[in-house]
This record gives sequence, structure tokens and C-alpha cells, in this order.
Amino acid sequence: MFELERRKENTKWSVKQIENFFLNFTNKREYAGLILVGVHYFAVMGSVAYIFFGDIDVYYYISISFYLLIVFLHYYYNGCILTRTERSLFDTKTWYGPPSILLYGVEDLSMDRCNNMIAYLAIVIVSNSILRMYNKDINIFILLILIVIYFRNN
Repeated sequence: MFELERRKENTKWSVKQIENFFLNFTNKREYAGLILVGVHYFAVMGSVAYIFFGDIDVYYYISISFYLLIVFLHYYYNGCILTRTERSLFDTKTWYGPPSILLYGVEDLSMDRCNNMIAYLAIVIVSNSILRMYNKDINIFILLILIVIYFRNN
């Protein structure tokens, strides 16, 4: 569907553009990285929280659209573009993004482990969205917690 070389070029360009945007706030790369981690964490968690606990209104559909955009971008960039930018700003290869905060303390933390957890969480979030459209009282939020506990202890 998308040519690999073109996606690599777009990934490098996107990382550079996001870096430049956050470096406008501070000239220290580490501080820009921390600001980006905060934005990354709160944007995703805000939309997910609204999907699970918000009223089914226009903001609910905006949250679902935003989350589906995130899922699409994860597949296009073969991972999270914000996490790649955070790695670049922190100048490290061992940062795996906000999900690593959930898995803190796991000795074998890896990109595959984080990506697998994100995939399972995405399935639950999309499933919850579909179920809530049919019955607004359904909420499978507990599955998110169980998935995080599974990946943390496994």
C-alpha cells in the first residue's frame, strides 16, 4: 500500500518537524522531550478516557476519530511517531514512550513488548467504542487494567 522508502522519508521528515515545533518552547532537547511526553500522554489518555467514560456526543465521536487516526499512524509509521521523536530528543534507543511508564519495573522491557501491549489495548478501545454505540451502559474498561497487569507481570 505504502512504499517502504517513501514511508522512511516521511518518518524522518515528520520527526524533524515535530522536534522543531517542540524546540520552539525551549532550546534544551531534554526539556522539549519532556514536554512532548506530557502532550503525548495527555492527548492519548484524554481521548481514551472520553471514549470510556464520556457521554456519547460530538466529543465522543471526535475522540473516536482521533484514536482511529492514532491507530492508522501507528501502522503507517510502523510505531508511534511521537515516541520516535521523543527518542530523538532524548538521544536514546531505550525509550519506548508513555507505555513504558505503565510497564516500569519490567526487566525485559522492549519495543516488541510495548507494541504488543498497545495492539491489545487498541483492540479493547475500539471494541468498547463499537459496543457503546449500541448500548451506552456497556464499558469494558477493566480489560485495559488486566492487559497492563498481564504485560507487567509476564
